[in-house]
Amino acid sequence: METVFKIVENRRKQRVVLIEDDFRIFIHAPIDYDEFEGVMFMSENGTLVEQQFLHLSPLIDGAFYLKPFFINPKIENAPFLKWAADGLATNIEETVVANKIEDIIHRIKDLGIELSGEEFKKGEGTLLTSVFRFFLSRGGIPDSELRKGATLGYCVSLYEFFMRHNVFSLQSTILIYREYIKSGYIKPLDVIDVVQYCKYCNNTHVIYTEICPKCGSCEIELNNMMHHFPCAHITDETSFMVDGDLICPKCNKHLHHVGVDYDRPAGIFSCNSCNASFSRSDMRGTCVSCKKVSSLEEFRLYKIYSFKFTPLGKVKIAQWDIYNSNDDMSVATGFISINAFIAYTTNQIEVCNLTNNISRLTTIRIKEVPMSRVKDIAKFIFNNIAHAKCTFKNEHVYISLLYREESTIDEYSRMLDEEMQTLAIDGYLGVDFSNHKETMTSVDYLKHLL
Repeated sequence: METVFKIVENRRKQRVVLIEDDFRIFIHAPIDYDEFEGVMFMSENGTLVEQQFLHLSPLIDGAFYLKPFFINPKIENAPFLKWAADGLATNIEETVVANKIEDIIHRIKDLGIELSGEEFKKGEGTLLTSVFRFFLSRGGIPDSELRKGATLGYCVSLYEFFMRHNVFSLQSTILIYREYIKSGYIKPLDVIDVVQYCKYCNNTHVIYTEICPKCGSCEIELNNMMHHFPCAHITDETSFMVDGDLICPKCNKHLHHVGVDYDRPAGIFSCNSCNASFSRSDMRGTCVSCKKVSSLEEFRLYKIYSFKFTPLGKVKIAQWDIYNSNDDMSVATGFISINAFIAYTTNQIEVCNLTNNISRLTTIRIKEVPMSRVKDIAKFIFNNIAHAKCTFKNEHVYISLLYREESTIDEYSRMLDEEMQTLAIDGYLGVDFSNHKETMTSVDYLKHLL
């Protein structure tokens, strides 16, 4: 049974595909790119619309690639997709529909955004680049906004939507922004905010608690202190309170004017658990998401910027022309700099150690790779291996990835082995630490690998 698309035309001769409740998801979608100009999701069922949207794959080369899409304003339980939509509408005659379709079509044409000819159906590296093409077709990179439920508190709604559906990860998003800045494709503008996030799960939903620096208890109290100038007596404020007046417990004189008779120096904390007194408490943070408890020093800082495309970035991203140099190639395929690779792998080792899950981290090393073949390997990896991070150094390609089942890494190894034979690369293909169970420092890991 084939999917039947309902195409309607508005007064401005724009054809819009209506995706209604009875639209069912099938493998094949019999519709061509030139048959319509926009898509409207009619259902109020957020779960259904999210499934329909992912099935139509607006980030993948095909009939729906970069097409303007509109969401029913009454939709429920799909906030991030709703915020990411080009508009909220239920009628193709609404002004927002016609204007958005016209603007996006003109922008794609004016910027020369290539809509076909490249196969990039797998791999988060290429999908992340495709998100930038989506933003380019909409006029610019949207600012991160403070959103309830967002992983970092702030988010770009389209990124948050795809991350929630495991299309790509937060870490990958951060890395590709860094690579695009380094390559001169985007430029950071103002700092919107600085957030702290959990190193275990990348979440910013944290409860901060003041604790005793001696025993770690949260049963502490802050006692305001008073200093009587004439007799130099210092003690807690409650000791001066006598029937509504302030009377020094040492010399029994009345206190009348702050700054003349007395002042209030810094308060003193007292712990009800160990009876310790201290002028400054410690802080701890409890992640609401993973429930891990950390000191403030253990949380990671992330600056939320607003960004804009550079003239170079507009050209490169529009034409998918990002394979012309080593730096450009790394951005296009998800290849990252050696420093970014080390930072990513170090972070993953730390998380695996902390969660006793090091066996899920694997690094694959391909030796003796000619420069002429790096591009081919890069494209193969990010078309076939999900969530991989790669770098190239001294004729070696390094691939870092996470996996859950042994069969998964066996299949990746088999695919890579076959591809290396096809590319006539004779260097040894090694898989390191695929079954490592012991706690290992990132220094030892990277020293052994690199």
